[in-house]
Order: sequence, then C-alpha cells, then structure tokens
Amino acid sequence: MSADGQKWFALVRGEAFVFDIQSSKWSKIFSYPDAGAIAGCAATDPATGKIFIPFAYKSPGGTARSMLIVDLKTNSYTSDNSTFPVPDQSTYSVTWNAQLKSLLYGASGAMYTYNLSDGWKSFNPPPGLRASHSFCMVSSSSGSIVVLFGGFSKDLSASVGDIFILDARTLVWKKGVSTQSGDVRRSPACAISNGYFIAWGGDQGNTRSIVPPDHMTIVYNLKTNKWTSTYMGADPTDSETPAPNTNSREASGAGSIGLIIGVIGGAIVIGLILGGIIEHHVRKSRSDSSSSPMPTNAAYVNAKPNNDKDPGEGIKATNKRKGTVQEGAFGSESESQNPHSNTIGSESASQYSHSLQSQSMPRHPHALSVPGQDK
Repeated sequence: MSADGQKWFALVRGEAFVFDIQSSKWSKIFSYPDAGAIAGCAATDPATGKIFIPFAYKSPGGTARSMLIVDLKTNSYTSDNSTFPVPDQSTYSVTWNAQLKSLLYGASGAMYTYNLSDGWKSFNPPPGLRASHSFCMVSSSSGSIVVLFGGFSKDLSASVGDIFILDARTLVWKKGVSTQSGDVRRSPACAISNGYFIAWGGDQGNTRSIVPPDHMTIVYNLKTNKWTSTYMGADPTDSETPAPNTNSREASGAGSIGLIIGVIGGAIVIGLILGGIIEHHVRKSRSDSSSSPMPTNAAYVNAKPNNDKDPGEGIKATNKRKGTVQEGAFGSESESQNPHSNTIGSESASQYSHSLQSQSMPRHPHALSVPGQDK
C-alpha cells in the first residue's frame, strides 16, 4: 500500500502493478528480475513512501535473493544487495514500525529489524514464535506498539489464538488474553484502529479449513486487554472539516459580528410576528364582544413547559460511530489505522453502521414542546 493509502502495489511474475483506489484501475509501472515464488509480504515506510519486499529481487544470472525496494513516487525500484541473516524464506511476516524506524521481520523461530542505514539486526521475538508467516503482525500508526496474533504451532499440529503486544519504546513483549477455541486461526489479515486490534479471515487446524462465517471477524480492545464483540470507530478526522481561518482575530471578530446581527435580526422578526398575532386577536376580540375586553395579561403561548424538565434536556447530537462486529464488517482501511504494513490488502476496517441524531432547540423554549423529549 502506498504511504497515502491511495494505491495498492502488487508483484506478478516479474511485473509490478498499482491499483488506483480513486479511479479503480490497474496499471503496470515496471518489469523487474523475477526472484521466483514468495509470500508477497511487504511493508511501507510512511516517511519516505518506499515499499520493502524481502527476498523479492534476484540479479540477472544471480542465485541469491535480496531486498526489493519500490518507490511509487517515481515508479522505480532498487535493491540493496544485502545478505539476509536467515536462509531464503518463501514465507514470512513483516510490518513497518515508525518508532523503530525499521521493517520488523518475523519467520520461523526468528525476528529481525531492517532499515537502509543499519541493515539487518537481530530482534527479540515473543515466546513461542510461530511457524513461517502463519501469524499476523501489525504496528499502530504511531509505532508505539506492535501486535502479533495467531499462527501455526511450530510442530505444525494446530492453529493458535495467542496474542502478544510489543511496547516499541521499551522493546518488551506482553502476552494478552488468548482467543476462545472457536476463534483460533493462522494466516489472518489484521489491522489496528482507534485502540482496537481487528483480525479477519484465515484458516483453522492443519486441514486449512476456512474460519466459519460467524467467527470471521474478531476484535481485541488494546486498552482493556479483552476480546470484545463491539468496535467503536474514531471521530471524523480534521480533514473532514473545513480548515479554520489562519487569522484568528479576524475570523473571531467577523464571526461575532455575524452572530450578533443574526440574533438581533431574528429577535426583530419574531417580535414583529408575535406583535401582529396579538394585534389581530385584540381587534377580533373587541369586535366580537365590546363588554368583554381581552385582559391585558392574557397568555397566547404556554407559559410553562409540558413537563418539569428543562426544555434543553433530551436534545442529542451524536457524532460517534459505533458498529457491531459482524461477518464482513470490515473492509479496506481508511487510517486511521496504519495502512503501511499488511500481508493481505489494506489495514482499514472501515465498514460499520453509524447514526446521527440531532434536534434543534426551539427559538422560544416556552412556545413549543421539544420534539422527541421524554415525557
């Protein structure tokens, strides 16, 4: 995935393609020396936009594989020709971590970091590292944590539901709460969004049976360290709201003047309307009965609300998005989330139901009952 989350990168038999999400079109960007079958795991450095694919490059006539580095800004590629610290792997898991400023690489029984400045370095893995690329590994967008989940036991006997969380600042792994037996899996896709770890798909057991539909998507609350059945999405990002005027003084002054004028104008209009209504009733009453003049203290609007609550109570304006985890409830990532490292597609878990309820305060709190207010 590109650093801006707008393009998906793929390698197919010596050719590189990008899928533009906005236009929904594929395009070929270059050909390269095919290194043979690999798992296709890649990670993007959001600071540079470069995509790193271990074991994906083999120089013409050469035998050793090396790191393929792709730059989608120029639609070009390079290779560092570095020597891998482990034998060629056809399967592995990777994620880019902003805190470590490195690619985090995991395979059978080993874990390493990699960046262009320092090359490969050994890294402390969590206990009982899983076989091959069968586990899911993902970093938060800030890089403060890395989550490793699921996989296949090293003896290849069963899928597991263990979850480990790395504090990237202290480099200490912590074991979380394992899933229930029905949610264990290997080779799932995963993402981190708004304090939740989300995993979906994968297979179970050593027969590669697909995860049942009613267990397809599972969510772990990273704040409470518990598996949960609900997911609370983030508030709309700042990019969804208009940018404020950089001259705060002028903006504030203009806004205050506009507000004052609007309030005064509205009050005048309401006063004229009420005055007209009162005058109409006075004239009508006088013409109907000259012996029964309308009392000067007559009320034409309710002087008291229809309950003892403040009229402003019960008015709701909800902007939070809340969804219940269901099969297929999460698709491509929007970011919040970290779109820069995943073995299967994007990290965004974006589809969830939401509601927006709003009710306006009446102009005159005693003239109208508040719609929807509890009786």
